[in-house]
Amino acid sequence: MLEFFRRHSGAFMIVLTVIIIVSFTMWGGWQGNNNRAASPTDTAFSIYGRSYSRADFEHSQAKYQLAAGLGLYEFAGGIVRAAYETQTRDALPPDFTFNVIVLQHLMDELGIRVTDEEAMAAMQQLPAFQEDGKFSPARAKLIQENLGRMKLGSDDVVEVIKYDIGFRKLQELVAGNYLASDFASAKQYAAQYQTIQASTVAFALDTYKKGIEVSDDEIQAYYEENKDSLKTLEQRAVQWVVFPNPEGLEQITDVDARNKKQAEFLKTVQVFAEKAFQPGARLAPLAAEQTPPIEVQQAPLFAQNTPPEALKNSREVVTAIFNTDAVSSPIVEPTRGEKGFYIVEITNVEEPKEQELAAVKDRIKEILVDRKAKEKLAEAVNETKEKLQAALKEGKSLDDAAKELKLQVSALPEFSPQVPPPGLAFAYEIAGQAQATAVNDVSKPVTTDTGVLLVVVRAKELRKRPEGDNTKTEVEKALTDRTRSEIFNAWFSAQKKLGKLKTFFRIS
Repeated sequence: MLEFFRRHSGAFMIVLTVIIIVSFTMWGGWQGNNNRAASPTDTAFSIYGRSYSRADFEHSQAKYQLAAGLGLYEFAGGIVRAAYETQTRDALPPDFTFNVIVLQHLMDELGIRVTDEEAMAAMQQLPAFQEDGKFSPARAKLIQENLGRMKLGSDDVVEVIKYDIGFRKLQELVAGNYLASDFASAKQYAAQYQTIQASTVAFALDTYKKGIEVSDDEIQAYYEENKDSLKTLEQRAVQWVVFPNPEGLEQITDVDARNKKQAEFLKTVQVFAEKAFQPGARLAPLAAEQTPPIEVQQAPLFAQNTPPEALKNSREVVTAIFNTDAVSSPIVEPTRGEKGFYIVEITNVEEPKEQELAAVKDRIKEILVDRKAKEKLAEAVNETKEKLQAALKEGKSLDDAAKELKLQVSALPEFSPQVPPPGLAFAYEIAGQAQATAVNDVSKPVTTDTGVLLVVVRAKELRKRPEGDNTKTEVEKALTDRTRSEIFNAWFSAQKKLGKLKTFFRIS
């Protein structure tokens, strides 16, 4: 989500209009306690002894998109990471809402204040409100006009900016005094920029599959225990319309003219979407009413991992199709895809079905063979690692130890954790394990797509680098910043727990 806003930050007007298209009346995964359709007044969650409604929740979630649209990426992402606890497939993280309330509570408790004057001054410095590097009242007016259609107001903009300033003040108060020590910085620099000489020992999973037998009783037992996971995949049939991206948009040099054209396009999408979300609305008649009529494309039943050709390059659209609760509404929220904005109607859903043993017998056999092979592989890797470590501790060279243990050793070109060995799959994993392993020792296993690797570190050397002093300063700053974040996030998470958060909806 944040990457989308970063790519479009040059035209905030576009961003806000895109936000408008997102329907806040349909939040993925919402269900009341008795599984009836939720209403805006239903309790969504409680924290610090206060209950918040579904409408409160959705209003706050809109502010997450507003913060990102304003370019406050560090706040929008940072406040979520400060206490990230709620896993969801939804594009809007629920923890934003919960954590903002925690933030406000802590600001009040610790006497952190952000004045209107501070917020207004900060707002005028945001690129979203500027034209040619200066605050633009005209752009501010356009933004304000669009906020109304988002069910937000100018007060919400000021509030989000205050949250951003308050968040930074709170971080400074809690962890701002920490500075990485010279010793810690030097150690980190050496760990990141040392030159490493290492070799690998590979274990291929296919080797351990040979000779494995699986009995019919084992297959039957697995089938009985795993019938649910062996069901067919859910399939959905759909029809959709595409609103193609405006032609020649990038060739328009005047920013206001470009923004206006994009806003007009997105307004068209919005109006159509609002009609599509009306109860009983169908896509085909609506498309026929357009001037000129819009082509309606169709696809028969398909699983999420096998989309039709026309949607193969629009993975976000496919994901949205399968994340939409087709019972509540068959219309999928407008989603940007390969050719523009897609509005999709789900016309049929085939739920997963239990399969007979005969239909999945070969699949079960493959699963069991793979499981047994991995067990044998793990035993071989652990046994080899122990023997290799013992040989190296005895003072034997890697070559002699490998010969004695009948191992095939592959030498790697010199590398560093910052510049992993070139041309290798899993190069960063290899470099990371080598970084954490002492000289003349063997790493933890590195899982690859074909099996497992052990990394044997032969030597480490910290060589003088022409840019060394500057790099050391950068490492010290990065270490300081990272540790400050860790300190703050640990503290913030503990404070959040004191609020005794309780949710009353299902997170999808």
